[in-house]
Amino acid sequence: MKRILYLEDDNKLAQLVMKYLHHFYHVDHVSTLEEIDAYIEQYHYDVAILDRNIHQIDVGLMAIEKIHQKNMDIHIIVTSAYSTVDDKIKGLSLGADDYLEKPFDVRELTARIDALLRRKLPEYIIHNEIKFDMLHQQIYYDEKMILLSQKENDLLFYLLENANKLFTAQELIYALYMHPDDILPNTITVTIGKIRKKLPTEVIKTFKTRGYMIEL
Repeated sequence: MKRILYLEDDNKLAQLVMKYLHHFYHVDHVSTLEEIDAYIEQYHYDVAILDRNIHQIDVGLMAIEKIHQKNMDIHIIVTSAYSTVDDKIKGLSLGADDYLEKPFDVRELTARIDALLRRKLPEYIIHNEIKFDMLHQQIYYDEKMILLSQKENDLLFYLLENANKLFTAQELIYALYMHPDDILPNTITVTIGKIRKKLPTEVIKTFKTRGYMIEL
């Protein structure tokens, strides 16, 4: 499941948005720049939704600069009541991928998130004679679909979407589970073992004591 960082100091609005987004993504809500620091050090995010005006300070744009300083590959959506063309140009010129005026419909926000995520991925990846349909998260070998459990599928496609990046088991647990502290440490090892039994060729590489990766 994709992970989203959501910066918003209006707690009522944040709860409404998160209630909807939690059906589709992991969402971590923060309300200060300091909290962003702590979260991006701990988790990998696919999208950051950043409100500009936090306590009368343009924290959203400061957060964009901080994310880019760390060379993090995160799609950024700025949300703001600032709606002039100059405001939008400023946000986009600093590195935001999209700019959404407040008030907004959460369904539009979700559509924009999905559009950014689709932009990042190729439609198909062919690896070791296996065809991965990245848009529909389906797997084919010799034109036949390979069926995995939902968690197996989530893990495999997360590694594909982040190919050539090494992840520890703990990082994968935090990326894929809503309540990671409740997950047993060997869960990732067990899940990868099940995936390997179902796929006809080796896809996921294990780097002893370091973690797991799909190399493309």
